[in-house]
Amino acid sequence: MTVTATVMDSVDSERGATGVVVGRGSGRIMSRKARTGMAAISAAFLAWMTVVTVQIATAPRGGEESPERLRAAVVDALTSDDAGRVQALFHERTAGSHYAEALVDRWAGVSGVDARIVERDHRYLRLSARTPSGAECFAWPIGESEGRWFLDATPAPADLCRG
Repeated sequence: MTVTATVMDSVDSERGATGVVVGRGSGRIMSRKARTGMAAISAAFLAWMTVVTVQIATAPRGGEESPERLRAAVVDALTSDDAGRVQALFHERTAGSHYAEALVDRWAGVSGVDARIVERDHRYLRLSARTPSGAECFAWPIGESEGRWFLDATPAPADLCRG
């Protein structure tokens, strides 16, 4: 038995004797409403990806470009009581989330901060100042990571604050 498919002249119904679609029909795979919805979803996804990419590219980076800029940024952040900025100057793996807050609280109201880069077996940043309660001094190792200079919250040798 041989089955022959006959193409009907109607645009809406192109079925042969077996009921199988033989021609192209109307040529639509999706309705206009579905295509519009897909276009809107695609546009929203591309916009979201663009926003995420721009945020990543323009996010403020921690640390500074050089040891000298790091020194100046630490003094500026401490004297302006900016714990968030101080935290960003420490390498993320060395200082806890509240380290900078405690540091800013301790140095609150201190003026005349002397900040120096000290070269020994390693580079250190030494901060000192006279306060009403006496002398304050802190020293931290500094190091480079991915082209940026950071403070390291690892304790520095105690003798950096003597003399």
